Amino acid sequence: MKQIIEIIKNNRNKIIFSILAIVILLVFNVINDRQKLYINFLNELANNLNKDLPLIVNSETRFDYTEVLSKNKFGYYYTLLLETFDEINIEEFTDYIKPNLIIHAKDNAYHLGFVPLKITQVYIFCDKNGIELIRYEIKPSELK
Repeated sequence: MKQIIEIIKNNRNKIIFSILAIVILLVFNVINDRQKLYINFLNELANNLNKDLPLIVNSETRFDYTEVLSKNKFGYYYTLLLETFDEINIEEFTDYIKPNLIIHAKDNAYHLGFVPLKITQVYIFCDKNGIELIRYEIKPSELK
């Protein structure tokens, strides 16, 4: 018994370091698993939404597809069917679309579901030739 106590005393720092290393590895594993869970959730969501896309929203707009942009960003891609980059006033379009996207998101349980997950929703609008016009992010804090 004395030998065991002596071994523990002599190796105290090694034992403490080993315990800390195990705890740190466990914490990183939990964080990594959580990130994988988010990515899997977002990929599944995108796959399910994309089954019903593209979708004509109105005579001027098509909802093309969704995509996971990163572990905390989810993208929605739209096409303006009637206009090209040169024909549209980007500033006017931006001034119109941004507040309407936030109003729509605040009134929609689907979009509000992203808030507790801290996922930013990104709206990408392209012209009829596929040229990106604007990219607008709605952060979770904007929907509270």
